[in-house]
Amino acid sequence: MPSTSVTAPGATGKRVAHEDVYEPTAQPAVTKTTTAVVHEPERRHHFGIRTIILVILCFLLPPLAVGLEEGFGHQLFLNIILLILGWIPAIVHALFLISADDDDESLYTNIDGHQLDQSCVKIGDSSIPYHHDLSDSPRDHELALAAAIATYQWAANFVVPHNLCPWAERSVQTKHAMQIVVLRDNGTLESRLEKVAAQFQANLKAGKTDANTAIVFCVVLPPDSNHWTSDFAFFYDWYLNMEDDWFDHADEDSSHVGNVVTLAPFHPQWQFATDAAASNDDSSQNDSFAIEKQSPYPTISMVSTKVIERAGEAATRQIFETNQETLASKTMHEWNEIYEQAVFGNVRE
Repeated sequence: MPSTSVTAPGATGKRVAHEDVYEPTAQPAVTKTTTAVVHEPERRHHFGIRTIILVILCFLLPPLAVGLEEGFGHQLFLNIILLILGWIPAIVHALFLISADDDDESLYTNIDGHQLDQSCVKIGDSSIPYHHDLSDSPRDHELALAAAIATYQWAANFVVPHNLCPWAERSVQTKHAMQIVVLRDNGTLESRLEKVAAQFQANLKAGKTDANTAIVFCVVLPPDSNHWTSDFAFFYDWYLNMEDDWFDHADEDSSHVGNVVTLAPFHPQWQFATDAAASNDDSSQNDSFAIEKQSPYPTISMVSTKVIERAGEAATRQIFETNQETLASKTMHEWNEIYEQAVFGNVRE
């Protein structure tokens, strides 16, 4: 049995004890090849049928129009308050949101001196902002897009349907609450992650993102299968060392991002250790638990620490126990098939 759990994606910020980790297999971290058509960034200034319907709803029922456009977030609550104060303010607010240009300044444009490329990928009815610091080559754009799609589908099609993280559903349903940043290690990965976290902290403080729904997935794209981030043991050791550094700085400086942003690691090869005396059945069940922490790519999630603390230890313990019950209901083979279809089924050729 694992000694503790970090509920996906990034729900608790608790760490798994280092001795509770398997030695990884020799498989590369990125074992899937996805091919996707690059979509143009979404714009709200396309006057289509959907826009006409939303404008009509702005006059008939402003909160419904805002909910359809922005999702379940702070803008919806603000519109409801405005509606209570008066119909006209709610209509004006709804029309402003519908007509506003969706090509906002990127929330994560410049990380450690690197200008990040920003795009929006359309997946079903959802528009997902993603950013990357890869080169301008078509191949790198394709890799970044594939990583963004797989990460979104992991959260939307696997984590949410199986309720592995109660917060994930609101993040998926709220427009642009989920941000995906694709990074490639060039020797400054820890520094750039801290810059992303600092920007996340600034966005929370400025009200650009709602702490209750906001989540950032920092996806590390290994340049090849031999890179250290492809190896779970190396990646996890690196994460623990980085987390220790953050905690040390947070203790020394109350304004440090470590006091505001909670991190959680995920990896394609994630496994929990089993007791050496455990039976084969226990080992198989343990493998099922591990899929809770397996992501398409090496990933660090970032969420607001206040939201986690507000939920309390009892809530996170209940999530852990519920997840154990859910994951124990199927074999690892069954979960692997579900995972493969959920994450990669809609992006393969």
